[in-house]
Amino acid sequence: IWAQAALVPSLKPLSVRISNMVGSMSMGLIWCAVAGIGFGTNFLPVKKVDAGDGIFFSFCMSLGILAVGIAGSFFAPTEESGAFQSMPTFKPYVMLGGASWMLGNLMCPLIIKWIGLGLGLTVWDLTNMIMGWATGYFGLFNIPKEHVDIKWMNLLGISLAAGSLFFFTQAKDATEVNSTSKEDLEEDLEEVESESSMARHVQRQLGLRWTCGFLMALLAGMFFGYTFDPAIQLSNMPQHSKDQMDYVWSNFAGILLTGNIVFVVYVLVRGEKSYIPKAVIAPAFFSGAIWAVAQLAWFKANQELSMSVAFPIVASLPGIVAMVIGVCVFNELQTKRARIFALLGILVRLPGIVLIALSSA
Repeated sequence: IWAQAALVPSLKPLSVRISNMVGSMSMGLIWCAVAGIGFGTNFLPVKKVDAGDGIFFSFCMSLGILAVGIAGSFFAPTEESGAFQSMPTFKPYVMLGGASWMLGNLMCPLIIKWIGLGLGLTVWDLTNMIMGWATGYFGLFNIPKEHVDIKWMNLLGISLAAGSLFFFTQAKDATEVNSTSKEDLEEDLEEVESESSMARHVQRQLGLRWTCGFLMALLAGMFFGYTFDPAIQLSNMPQHSKDQMDYVWSNFAGILLTGNIVFVVYVLVRGEKSYIPKAVIAPAFFSGAIWAVAQLAWFKANQELSMSVAFPIVASLPGIVAMVIGVCVFNELQTKRARIFALLGILVRLPGIVLIALSSA
């Protein structure tokens, strides 16, 4: 009887701990699903809108982002504030994460122009995924190193998720031809006399632009991967909230401020040549709102699962969601070759997602 009584106090905390762990895992995966669906659909409102150079579009998008960030922070109960009562305190340092994301986002149109959508998306997506995962796994940028229960499973999962990007870049109906770069060089070529020197000049310029575009894609991915770090740094310090919702609107304010500064500079430099059509405003705002819901869910997923688990999962889902919508709704990927590569990408990525999820169970 004495032995049984001695065991009871230790068994109850264990059962509670297991229950809490399972709850955290299930909620974390739900937040991952919300984020993946949101990121996979947030550009649907602007699918038929000409965003031009993307500066004005990004600024309008940032307005929708901050609107959702403020609403979510006001409606949701957190450690620092009650629902419908007050806002979490503003944290200027967390704005660095939002500014980092906006800088990466502003690079994307030029990256696509110089090296193409397929390669550009692959490079910045892969860099973003690895950056976020490595930050938690190795404890980079003053963030405590996270514990992963089954390390080999986590490493294999992120390897499969990263490798699947190759198949997704090949899933297209026609080979992308970067013709815009050559057209942009016509003025330079007028000064070139012979055909042979013209060809060498074109090759040098295209090669330089490709190299710059590739390096920019790497940098953009690093900016994307850093966006959560300031918030997570503060949440691991004494006297700071552990609830990631307390950092959301400060992060989003950094997005708006950076987008606003860049837009003002853009208008001052370009003047009347600035691309600011009214038709972009509403679609960009709604696109930003959907993105903000997804990003908010990603904040919560990081809190529930850790960055080394949530980051690869969330970064892997949007490509699958967007591809399914593209095929089923917009009749994309009509060729057999494109659909085979898309299927291979999904078959490689889904096991990776499962392994990453199980690595924390």
